[in-house]
Amino acid sequence: IGAQTLIENINFSVYPKQVIGIIGDNGCGKSSLFAMIQAYLEPAQGRIEWQNNITIAALEQEVKALECSVLEHVLASDENFFEIYQRLMRAQQENDGINIALAYNDLSDIDGYSRESEAATILHGLGFTNAQIALPISEFSGAWRMRASLARALFAPGDILLLDEPNNHLDMEGIIWLEKFIKQYPGAILMISHDQALLDNTVTDIMHISQKSWHHYHGNYSNFQMQRAQNIQHQQAQYQKQQK
Repeated sequence: IGAQTLIENINFSVYPKQVIGIIGDNGCGKSSLFAMIQAYLEPAQGRIEWQNNITIAALEQEVKALECSVLEHVLASDENFFEIYQRLMRAQQENDGINIALAYNDLSDIDGYSRESEAATILHGLGFTNAQIALPISEFSGAWRMRASLARALFAPGDILLLDEPNNHLDMEGIIWLEKFIKQYPGAILMISHDQALLDNTVTDIMHISQKSWHHYHGNYSNFQMQRAQNIQHQQAQYQKQQK
């Protein structure tokens, strides 16, 4: 960023069912890495390669005071489904039997019948009531808008899900629900977090950014701490041996 190099010599692959916790000091480049993965930033050197048709879903850090309902905001993250959903809503309002049938046929083609209930289930898990999901987003505080943003990211179809501090603004029930969701997610997840309990309960790998380098550890946060302590101890022993 500017003249400052954040991370160099970084090389890694991501696979389905991996939950990778990305940790490091503030300013080390975690959020910039996410911005690069989403093509908002370009790396100064190197490249990011994807398999064909890979889709990325991400937690947005700001939610505007929109006038659409919370449920509609979440549904809109699945663009293919939402276009059909809107056609169906219009046809039902106009009592247009032909277009209702066509919309239902299109929903069947994408297995979309359960998508609305899936979105509602996610919102309920994050603390929204049935009455609240029908209200405009503009009626909610910033913290609750962030919950809606998290629901939108979790609902969006994606092979890779990027989560930046996803448990901010969640109560304990919401965090427990989020942990269960993460464990069942069919794709891969890259998650920036400072919450050791969340990392311990969900991740399969830890990626630690330190001194511009990228260090990979298998296991959860506790395993990372143990492995890192052992590595430091080994390095100190090697250094003392060299000094002698």
